[in-house]
Amino acid sequence: MHNTTARLLRSFATLWQECDPCAPAFEFTYPPREQSAREAHFDRFLEAVNSELHRPPRTAPERQATQERITAAFSKLARSALDFEERHLEVLFERGFSRVGVELAQAARRFDPAISAGDIFQASRNAWVLNGLQLA
Repeated sequence: MHNTTARLLRSFATLWQECDPCAPAFEFTYPPREQSAREAHFDRFLEAVNSELHRPPRTAPERQATQERITAAFSKLARSALDFEERHLEVLFERGFSRVGVELAQAARRFDPAISAGDIFQASRNAWVLNGLQLA
């Protein structure tokens, strides 16, 4: 496992170093007040997901309920802070938004059985954001 980690670290460090150092040109910019409002939506989403961390599901119905709450929180964030439309959310959910988190968690546990739930949720959030940006 150590060799795999070292190889991945070198590979991603190289990719990072080869990135263009200039900031990308964004299509939209937001005035400070609107940016603050959008960030507040994001903070509420993180609070909702973090609250799920403190009561991990133990049964299949609890897992389903947790997944539904996280999905609802993300939907609210996506509409209010990211300007997603219903059609965008449909694409995300039809293409396995929830499955990404589950598969990532399973792979993380196989890679490192001692990984914390918090680290898995953080990785899932990162994956969801990246997947959302790819599809937007």
